[in-house]
Amino acid sequence: MKVYMVTTPVFFIEFLGTLFLQAAIVYLNIYLLIPRLLFARKYVYYALSLCFSIAIIIVVTILINKVYSHFGSKLYANVSTFTLHNLVLFFIDIFYLVGLTTGIKFVKDSLVNRQWMEEKEKQYLETELNFLKTQIQPTSSSIPSITCIR
Repeated sequence: MKVYMVTTPVFFIEFLGTLFLQAAIVYLNIYLLIPRLLFARKYVYYALSLCFSIAIIIVVTILINKVYSHFGSKLYANVSTFTLHNLVLFFIDIFYLVGLTTGIKFVKDSLVNRQWMEEKEKQYLETELNFLKTQIQPTSSSIPSITCIR
């Protein structure tokens, strides 16, 4: 049974290195790749850019883990080599994270878009109602005045 010292400050410092990389790929995807490529319907470029970005993050993560294991970290000793198992493991990990956050972004965008559409429809209906009210209730200038002819 392996016991990791997750209560030591060194663990949290080591964890921050990979956490920043994961945050970077999420922000890259949400704020750069999706608006510029996916919403522009450039699906092949989006897929290639996302896979290339994930590959870079995987390589940098393994290199960081290699540095950690070089300085004595037992936690990252198993995942600090470029084996097929580690590459697949990191790809699934990052792809799952990117997929989950992309799904959350699409749901959020859908809710915001739905709210915007409902607001626009409400404004349209209010404008139409006001227009119909002006047609039904004529103003004093629209009623012809009856003049007395003597």
